[in-house]
Amino acid sequence: MRPIATSVVLGLSLALNLFLLVRSLPDPAAERAGSLSSGGIPLTPTGGRDGISKGGSPGQADLELIRNAVRDRKEADAAFAAWAATQPEEALRWVENQVEGRIRLDLFEIGIKEWAGADPAAAANWILGMSNDFTYEAAVVDLGRIWASGDGSKAAAWLATIPEAPLRRAVAEAVAETWAAGDPVSATAWALEFQKSHPDCLCFPKALAAWAAQDPSAARRYFDSLPADETASASIPLLASAAAEVDPVGTIEWALGLKDETSKWSGLSCALDAWAQVHPSKAAGFVLGSLSEEDRMEHVETVLRHWSASDNASAEDWVNQLTDGPVRQKAIGAMALNLMDCAPPRALDWALRLEGGEKTAACRQILDTWVTEDRQGAMAWLSKNQDRIPTDLATQLESNRSEE
Repeated sequence: MRPIATSVVLGLSLALNLFLLVRSLPDPAAERAGSLSSGGIPLTPTGGRDGISKGGSPGQADLELIRNAVRDRKEADAAFAAWAATQPEEALRWVENQVEGRIRLDLFEIGIKEWAGADPAAAANWILGMSNDFTYEAAVVDLGRIWASGDGSKAAAWLATIPEAPLRRAVAEAVAETWAAGDPVSATAWALEFQKSHPDCLCFPKALAAWAAQDPSAARRYFDSLPADETASASIPLLASAAAEVDPVGTIEWALGLKDETSKWSGLSCALDAWAQVHPSKAAGFVLGSLSEEDRMEHVETVLRHWSASDNASAEDWVNQLTDGPVRQKAIGAMALNLMDCAPPRALDWALRLEGGEKTAACRQILDTWVTEDRQGAMAWLSKNQDRIPTDLATQLESNRSEE
């Protein structure tokens, strides 16, 4: 028994020594808490930036609130905004070194807003020296947007200092959109020139859309004065959508007057889509009463997609009241596809009201989707409704089952 006792004693001795060694080491959490007390925020200058004055920094309780508050951020964000208003560089450096995740992104946005409101050039110099992580790109775009709200021309000039081409385009779009909200004429003129050398950028369409949101008639007139090129064509979807939110009928009439058929379809589709999201019944009434049959056929689906999503019962009543004909068949098909994912039995009821090949195609699409999501439910419906589905589809389904 002595060898066992000796082993036990040696084991206990080693454990005690290890415990005493760990107790003698400094506590990282305690060290970090001490360094986060007022006047002791751990900061490591990067990118050649100057050191930071520590006077007036928030205390430990404030820092913990700012970093750890998750559900109710109002008090924490207000505390950080107050800090960033007087010591923006210190506040943002603390976020850069001490905060992770979504809160890091939100705090950067708050800090940049405070700093850029007072000294956008200084904020820009600091931000461009940040480590290039997901926060960096968001911070640069935020700064461009904030700067443009106060001085669009200087914000636009700053773009040349941004080295990354994709990021430069993103900032250009933010600058153009924000600048146009306050000075649409200057912003769109600048964006149009910038777009010529950056054809994959959307700064001009976004500037024109921001103008249309305030004065749709002026924005449409400006568009009509442009040469009919790719830049103008690319701006139609955003222009029509924004203008239709303010003046839907005027925008639709403008779109109908566009000479190019592709432009006409694009403008009309986007205008009706924007209107239908807000007032689907009014948009549907306009489609039925004011468009040609060809245009009704093209766009009734757009209106019903939004109407069915927001008030399916009213959309169904409207379709049921349509007179027989191609438009009614188009509307019935739209209702079937709108209900396909959320209510396949109701979708099939609508699809079975279609005629000819449209009925077969719609039923097949709905059943294929239903079988993929809920095979048992689809097979149960088929067993009860075999005599309702088109003969050619029933034959095909029976053949498929026999092969399984």
